[in-house]
Amino acid sequence: MNYVIFFLLILVRLSSIVESRIFFVSDYGAYANDDYDDTKAIQAAIDDAIHINVTSEIDFGDGIYKISSPIIIVNATNITVKGVGMNETFLIGYEQIAIFNIRNSQRIKLTAFSIDYDPLPFTAGYVVDVNDTYLDVQIVAPHQADVGRQVQAILRYDPIQMRPAFGLNTYEISQIPPTDVKTTIVSPGVLRLPLKSSTQFVKGDPIVARYVFSAYGIYGEDIIDFTLQSVTVYTAWSMSFVTLRPRRLNIIDYHVLLRNERWMSSVADCIHSTDARESIVIVDSKCQGMGDDALNVHATFFLVTEVFNSSAIKHRLLFMAMEQ
Repeated sequence: MNYVIFFLLILVRLSSIVESRIFFVSDYGAYANDDYDDTKAIQAAIDDAIHINVTSEIDFGDGIYKISSPIIIVNATNITVKGVGMNETFLIGYEQIAIFNIRNSQRIKLTAFSIDYDPLPFTAGYVVDVNDTYLDVQIVAPHQADVGRQVQAILRYDPIQMRPAFGLNTYEISQIPPTDVKTTIVSPGVLRLPLKSSTQFVKGDPIVARYVFSAYGIYGEDIIDFTLQSVTVYTAWSMSFVTLRPRRLNIIDYHVLLRNERWMSSVADCIHSTDARESIVIVDSKCQGMGDDALNVHATFFLVTEVFNSSAIKHRLLFMAMEQ
């Protein structure tokens, strides 16, 4: 009888080992601070975790990891991507990409790391010359005089409050950037921003110029029981954290912050969710310095798949509005 109990205990122990697994990205060739592209190695670790289909943890060390294309997590269950801490593990995007693209997955957790980009998706400084076709800006460090960029938006900045300007002198320009004209250097540290139309900006205005919006920091689509915990996003080429059709989001100790005296963090929303279902829990989180909303949550009430009589629909919607 004692042998049977002993054998059962061994089986239970073996079962618990099989039911969880840790994947170290270093085992796949992703080493922090070596200045090599770590994307393929990280993706390989995640692909193995998805394939083995048990509760898995993808572990990073401390330091900087270079990311050149989105890390894809698709059709996955029970996976945690874990760094050492927000001030220790840094995932740096060196292209205009999403760092994580997560789709059709359940019980995924991202935790204990920070996201940043190099180059930045914006620049900033003071207007030194302006006309109907361009804006010349003396760039202020740590921002860069980036050559060859297309400018999609320019906003007036308040360097005292460290936010977009608010009040009588609030204005910005949004434009479809000229495809054949990009930023150029006109003198040391002075960047010329091409304009599609005239602007209200004048000499001396502090401005932030946002380049073409192209990718979210973290993107999730059709995800269930997703957790974002102890993660900082310092900037993104569009919105920081975006979800489409999520169910039961948990956002804990999540931050979008200014870094190293920059005038902006993420160029658009801190948190943006479309067609969200059931619950979104946000705890101990902070949104700072982004170029648009802190929190933007949408829900789809109905979808029109076919229109038989547009006038009838308009009349019905008008009647419903009058009833309310």
